[in-house]
Amino acid sequence: MSMPMLCIMALGIVQPNAVEISARIDATDLHVGQSYTLTLNWDIASNSSVDQAGIPVPLIQIDVPKSVELVGKVLNEHKELAKNEFLRAPFERALESKSSNIDFKLIAAPKDSDQIAINFIAYATLEDGSVRFIRKRIAVPVIAEGGGKEVAIGDASWGDNSLVKIGEKVKGVSLPQADGTQVDLGEMIGKSNIVLTTYRAFW
Repeated sequence: MSMPMLCIMALGIVQPNAVEISARIDATDLHVGQSYTLTLNWDIASNSSVDQAGIPVPLIQIDVPKSVELVGKVLNEHKELAKNEFLRAPFERALESKSSNIDFKLIAAPKDSDQIAINFIAYATLEDGSVRFIRKRIAVPVIAEGGGKEVAIGDASWGDNSLVKIGEKVKGVSLPQADGTQVDLGEMIGKSNIVLTTYRAFW
């Protein structure tokens, strides 16, 4: 009988100064009903690279508040991601250059707390040949000339889903195993260890 175990993997994160990310809303004023551009720039240290380390280009996930609507074609399948438009999960884009324009429309007056959150994901090959995982998050306030500020991983929620915090009790849920069969985690709590893994493999 197999015994599930709860396992949290700590991926190697590249040193903070290996990747620099900036983002800014290119507008001196914002008006409801108008479209604007947020420019995202990123760069990696000269002794590192991202083109030979798994996925060929970095990816970003974009989460917007209710006052903002992203402008651009929404793709229907993950395999189309290389066309550099959006997917809903939340919105995703492949970064084919070190500067990317994210167009959006202001559909309601933004609240003071409204921000466009960007999750940056990549794999990098370092000078010593090792491959490391990079994940950074930047938040841009929805204001004229709003500049991005890097935030700690876990400080933002994506879509309508709130994050489970460390130490918080999880409600019983039923999840599929790799073979498609469902497992009720609530029935296992207190009886055995549990391994809970997620992975993405659409590229």
